[in-house]
Amino acid sequence: MTSSEQDSSRCCFINWVAQQGEDLERLLKALQEDSKDDIKLRHMAEISMKHFEEYFTLQDNQRRGEVVHLDGKFARNNCRSTISYGGLYSNHSNESDGDVDCALDTSALVLASILEEADKLRLKTLREIINILTPLQATDFLMATMKLHLSVHEWGKRRDHKHGRLSDN
Repeated sequence: MTSSEQDSSRCCFINWVAQQGEDLERLLKALQEDSKDDIKLRHMAEISMKHFEEYFTLQDNQRRGEVVHLDGKFARNNCRSTISYGGLYSNHSNESDGDVDCALDTSALVLASILEEADKLRLKTLREIINILTPLQATDFLMATMKLHLSVHEWGKRRDHKHGRLSDN
């Protein structure tokens, strides 16, 4: 991953954390104003779900961008089907290195696909849970989810700082 890809990924995550904070405040406000207004609570839950979907889509698109970069590299290397044969029959370390690069690129392609499928499953599961719950329960559930994520993120920042791994996010 290049430095600009890391920056883009970091920026995406920072924006997601900020969005979750805003959504949490919005849900809390809706809950405080009128916890009996099912239409308003369902609407607020849907807005939060839309933000979850947007974030996962953005993540998947970033991964696809990285995969497209890798895929081009993969095609240029014209690698063999297995790394072991390349190592056995290669007289040049550059050919062997190319085979290793191809194997790693192939693994990255597979991993990106797995992560995309996992994101789809997470969203589908979250959507099903929200649909099963009452609007009040869905709001509480989403708030708890966001509080947990934000708390773990803050804990990680404190831990990184404590161990000298300073981070702005």
